[in-house]
Amino acid sequence: MVEHRTPNPRVGGSNPSWPANFFDMSTKKTKKKNTTEKSVFEKFRDFFEESKIEMKKVAYPTQKQTIATCTSVLILVLIVSIYLGVVDIILSKIVQAILS
Repeated sequence: MVEHRTPNPRVGGSNPSWPANFFDMSTKKTKKKNTTEKSVFEKFRDFFEESKIEMKKVAYPTQKQTIATCTSVLILVLIVSIYLGVVDIILSKIVQAILS
């Protein structure tokens, strides 16, 4: 088996492609933990403040858009209900003819 190496050893693709110290735990830097943790009430307050900020970014539809959307939904529901009613009547007549 022929081993293929890249012309530039710094570029990934050589075998192994990760540096030798990648899994060495002694090179990891440890982060200092924050000794002051927030209380539950501060977390709730922060959450509601951030929610308030996000709600200001919401783009609400205009009254014209709302009416148009509701109208199209109602028309679609009416059409589908009529279709399903007709199919139900037809299938019930077929089942009635088979069973009688």
